[in-house]
Amino acid sequence: MKCACGGKLLQKSGTTTRVRITGAVEFVDGVCKSQCFWCKGPVTLPLQLRADGPVDEEQFVLREPKRP
Repeated sequence: MKCACGGKLLQKSGTTTRVRITGAVEFVDGVCKSQCFWCKGPVTLPLQLRADGPVDEEQFVLREPKRP
């Protein structure tokens, strides 16, 4: 998949696929939107969110940055 600028948004490498975008990933009415990594223009990606089953509870800890 390519952006209008010609940059590859989805790049395959072996058995993995890398999404080359910048900025936030937003799902609006089931459509995934973001920005091109190269030209920063708006792009629509072929991604979906779906519920496969229960999600394990996770805990994230935010710490203050170390001062020099």
